[in-house]
Amino acid sequence: MDQQLSHIPFRLFQINSVPLLQRAYAICTAFRDPRGDLKSEYFVLMQTSAAGGRVFGTQISYSDQTDGQSPFVIDETFALDDALHQAEAMYSAQALELDPTFMEKQAWTRLNFAEIAQHRLIGIWAHTPLSPSLLSIADKSGCEPLCRFIYSLRVFPKFTQTQLLPF
Repeated sequence: MDQQLSHIPFRLFQINSVPLLQRAYAICTAFRDPRGDLKSEYFVLMQTSAAGGRVFGTQISYSDQTDGQSPFVIDETFALDDALHQAEAMYSAQALELDPTFMEKQAWTRLNFAEIAQHRLIGIWAHTPLSPSLLSIADKSGCEPLCRFIYSLRVFPKFTQTQLLPF
């Protein structure tokens, strides 16, 4: 946990959920706002159809003032991990809303939030209908590096795919 978060202000996860069979991603951030207060955020993007998706997110504020008695440190590493756990819980709640049998289907498999490289946001932007959702995240996020990264994606056009062989 000695990782310097100044180099990793946000993390990107692909959510592998066998029951829904839809593309889903989570973005988790940890940062200090201009006043120095510790914050984290999570955003979940779910592709719900060929033409659109659903996005939701939450910002969490932490008090990192302890009396010195606790063995735990409330820092950016803690906040980033907490955001991931909150994203997992909220994804399950949203998936259950989309499919009331989600938990039954999920009973034999575990949700997998697999971390993927940040530059994979380019593919999400260009290959999915989630680009408006990404812009919405950039408009709402307090994490400047994440906002800059997402806004920089606007230069990329949508990519086209042509199936070459039948499957």
